[in-house]
Amino acid sequence: IIVMNKPKNLLSHASSKEDYGNNLVDFMIGYLLEKGDYNPRAEKTFVPAIINRLDRNTSGLVIGAKNSKALRELNRLKENSIEKYYKTIVSGKVKKNFVINEKLEKDEEKNKSTISKNGKDSITEIYVEKNNDEFSLLKIKLITGRTHQIRSHLSSKGFYIIGDIKYGNAKVNKFFRDNFNLRSQFLHAETIIFKNIVGDLSYLNNKEFFAPMDEVYKNIILQLNPNDKDRDKMDYLYSQIRGTPPPDICEFMIENDEVFNAIRKNKYKLTRTQTGQLNKLLESFAEENFVYMEEIDNG
Repeated sequence: IIVMNKPKNLLSHASSKEDYGNNLVDFMIGYLLEKGDYNPRAEKTFVPAIINRLDRNTSGLVIGAKNSKALRELNRLKENSIEKYYKTIVSGKVKKNFVINEKLEKDEEKNKSTISKNGKDSITEIYVEKNNDEFSLLKIKLITGRTHQIRSHLSSKGFYIIGDIKYGNAKVNKFFRDNFNLRSQFLHAETIIFKNIVGDLSYLNNKEFFAPMDEVYKNIILQLNPNDKDRDKMDYLYSQIRGTPPPDICEFMIENDEVFNAIRKNKYKLTRTQTGQLNKLLESFAEENFVYMEEIDNG
């Protein structure tokens, strides 16, 4: 077999003629030809194939078969023979682990899955790894593998994957696009573990494969619990989503011309408590800054 770490913005396999030569399967075949692991003349009726696929903008692990025998063995494995774990960040504070067991039905025309009593059985296990008041880093275990299962299940509970255009929150997506250059859903197939395998692939039992994330993902995870140096900056950024800065960042605001000007132009609304706190800080600050003193005098 071959295990690959698919990057974002790459199709798992071609969906039209325009995709020929620019998808994971074609790259895999080219790689195997170059290595000598695939010989089209010897394998006249077989072409290397993948047994699981990821959406274009989901990154992570994809399993492929180098030969027909491996493909047959992989296809007959039971669902519980390969454990699949994903990492994602959602908006909202997820406080505890839980399971979503809701049937999903796919709308072929819209290419979108929704909860439906007429759908197929779909089970997703959610584990909390890290959170703050705004966002949560989750580890997801897929028990079944329906189209957009993780994205649809989480959004149905009000936990929207950041960057997800189809199922997510537009305001949150814009925030991460502008501040972190996140241009697709934060969803990464990070780990697979082989279990309970018999036959020719039994050598894979208990083997674990791990796919590292790209730098954009890593940077966002670091900011979930920022260090003291970055805390004021992150509080300010999160306030852009809420629309109201929390009291503990008023001091940061008056040291930042861009933020202060935004407040002056009523871009952000302050509560009465925040306004009082800001005014006291400004009066103290204005003793050494005549420009700000004029702003106070002018209301």
